[in-house]
Amino acid sequence: MTRLYVLTCGWAEIDVDTYMPMEPERGPTYMSPITAFLITGPKNTLVDTGIAIEHVTDPWSRTGGPAMTVRMRQEDGIVPRLAEVGLRPNDIDLVITTHFDCDHCGGHRYFPKARHVVQREQLAFAANTPDRCPAADWSDCGIEYEALDGDTELLPWIRVVATPGHVPGHQSVMVELPESGPVILVGDAAVSETMFESERVNGTHDPAASVASIRRLKGIRAERGAETIFSHDAEAWRTRYRIAPRFYS
Repeated sequence: MTRLYVLTCGWAEIDVDTYMPMEPERGPTYMSPITAFLITGPKNTLVDTGIAIEHVTDPWSRTGGPAMTVRMRQEDGIVPRLAEVGLRPNDIDLVITTHFDCDHCGGHRYFPKARHVVQREQLAFAANTPDRCPAADWSDCGIEYEALDGDTELLPWIRVVATPGHVPGHQSVMVELPESGPVILVGDAAVSETMFESERVNGTHDPAASVASIRRLKGIRAERGAETIFSHDAEAWRTRYRIAPRFYS
């Protein structure tokens, strides 16, 4: 049976003015979950892989300074998180990258044998923004990426949806679950439910594209009756989502 696990890969204390200017009500800083998602079944799939394990000893390893300070323990790495549900890196068949920001691809290096998919536009953007997308996490680890051009069905129960705006070539993921029904893994198309519902997008790479992507996901949610899961919504993380080892089925 297909299951969806929501994985906590650490937390990041972020400067709101820098990273979440659309939500000033958060105050000067916000503690955001760092996330990955595991879909088990005939083809075990990861959506993102969290942040690099180097942050256990260096909270600014990839972030460049105090605007994002990572709070991470050894057990928050993607490999220990998989072990908690009985899997090893070689058990992963497919890795879907929403985008190459450092808090979404820090564990890619552990899955060189998996199929890796990302939007072609995001590949180009990451190659041209090494300060934002450190090459050590995605391009210097021996991975060959399959470049996608827009919406793509990867498996009968997994479809990626192109949602540019946060960055060029961002993609969200729709998962069809046998009992829970459709679930949208929003990624950073909207970092929180507040941003999603209010459509406040100042601070994104392309605000107009961000609004269009949010409205597209809202349309899918309404049409399919889908649940939405946001990668950086701390309140939902603590109170509403089923965090691994619990799961959606």
